[in-house]
Amino acid sequence: MTNESYMQRLQQLRHLPDDDKSRLASRLAVSYGHAQAILPELSIFRSDFPTTSLGEIEITETGKEQVFYIGHHFRSNMSVFCDKEKKLIFNSRFYFADLSAFLLNIDPCLYHLSNIDLDDTLNIGSDFLSIQRWFITYGHFKDEAYTLGAVLGRLPNSSETRVLLDYPTDNRLDTKNFLANKNYQKIDRLIFGQSSLNAYRLGSIPLALRGLKIITNKYSSPTFHSFPPAVTARIRSQVEALEIPRGPKRIFLTRSNSYRDPIDKIEIEAHCTKRGYTLINPELISYEELVQISGDADRVICYWGSACTNWIYFRPGTRICVLKAESYSSESITFWSKVINNYELLVSEITAKDNLISTIQIDSIGWLWD
Repeated sequence: MTNESYMQRLQQLRHLPDDDKSRLASRLAVSYGHAQAILPELSIFRSDFPTTSLGEIEITETGKEQVFYIGHHFRSNMSVFCDKEKKLIFNSRFYFADLSAFLLNIDPCLYHLSNIDLDDTLNIGSDFLSIQRWFITYGHFKDEAYTLGAVLGRLPNSSETRVLLDYPTDNRLDTKNFLANKNYQKIDRLIFGQSSLNAYRLGSIPLALRGLKIITNKYSSPTFHSFPPAVTARIRSQVEALEIPRGPKRIFLTRSNSYRDPIDKIEIEAHCTKRGYTLINPELISYEELVQISGDADRVICYWGSACTNWIYFRPGTRICVLKAESYSSESITFWSKVINNYELLVSEITAKDNLISTIQIDSIGWLWD
């Protein structure tokens, strides 16, 4: 989009205060970057909560002041924190920090916030750790849970702190393949044990709390898509204690049919299974089995997308061939560079042509059949 398009969208906002619109317009007249840089300074945001550092991780702390959480159960574009004056805490959501997403989401957010009654709340206590949220999808949920799990263990009062999560446990989950939501709940249990609270289970009433810490998790943050290996080790140790049968050395991680699949998905999978790969659909096995099977493999074929988060369960040195359908062609492998480096993986990439991935392309990856 052009700056003129962003300017038009800005002027169409009905609930952003005029002074904020004027400030953004004057900066947008200079450049997109100038406008985005002043987003934290807008009057709709609470600006005086201190920010501290835990190594390279940035954390906003609300201290003893009571703040409020309006969660996903109320509206999917919410999941925000605010103070008693309904000033938003800036790093509640990713779209507060990105101008394009801000212009798309801020009006409904402010509209719903204006209709919230902060005199009718549920007090959930104090000492909570949260994170700047993105979307309630498998990949983002697991990404955020991993960061929360890693940071929680580094807090001075970790034994007294609970993690505040927010994920649907019913058919409002927006990933159709996980309507029962078992994997989300298992990730929660394996990482946090009894040290978490899922706000979604408490309904649409605003939650009141004190002693909140929020981890900044923008696209440019060191935490984003880092998946700390120490958390995987914590999960793997619990899974190994279950004595699940060992998995095959060569696996093809498939998924239920999606509009984002390559056209010749059936032919691809038939070719690879004929050459010795075992087809595994993570949606048809338990989460614990997925962790065990992935950890036993040394050659892996999989599709691009949120399934790439399963790379974190492979052992160092595992070779991965990822198949990228046409709808993902603009996405770069650098998006997964932290995972590849942290887990010492060897990744080859095949991109579809006209949304087809030929067996010739697959056979060109020599190590697949070694």
